[in-house]
Amino acid sequence: MISEVKKAALKKDEEALEQKYEQKKHKENGEAVDLITDEEAMSLAKDDATLERIILEIREDSEVSHDPNYKKIYSFLAQENLNNFIEVKKGISEEKASIVERVRKGQHKHSADISRKHSLKRNYNEVFGKNSTTISYEDYLTLLEMKKLLDVDEQIELSGFKNE
Repeated sequence: MISEVKKAALKKDEEALEQKYEQKKHKENGEAVDLITDEEAMSLAKDDATLERIILEIREDSEVSHDPNYKKIYSFLAQENLNNFIEVKKGISEEKASIVERVRKGQHKHSADISRKHSLKRNYNEVFGKNSTTISYEDYLTLLEMKKLLDVDEQIELSGFKNE
């Protein structure tokens, strides 16, 4: 059964290849090229062998990259990758939020002892305006947010887009 599936996939690739060469002949003769359907483009965008073949063709002949069918296939691939990225990013942010919530509600309070580090105590007092011998998890999260803001400000300043 596996060999039948492989043969069917190879036959499908061969048919797609023949169709592409026919389209190329039509293009060389100045005739209009038939666009593939959205469903065909989606299925071809999911087929790694087809994508590799297209890339090899484009490397050999850069004019092939202007083929509207190839553009359609890669636009579906780009959209699929974007959707996957959004899902992964959402999953990471949800997991991060759950970890932060578990640590905040947990029995064990996470804190760092800074009683023997005078420079850290002085810096803590400068940032938070109070004396302390420990940095709590909430303080740590506040410091991370402040660092992000400082990084963004620095990037804006280096890029020359600072609003004055």
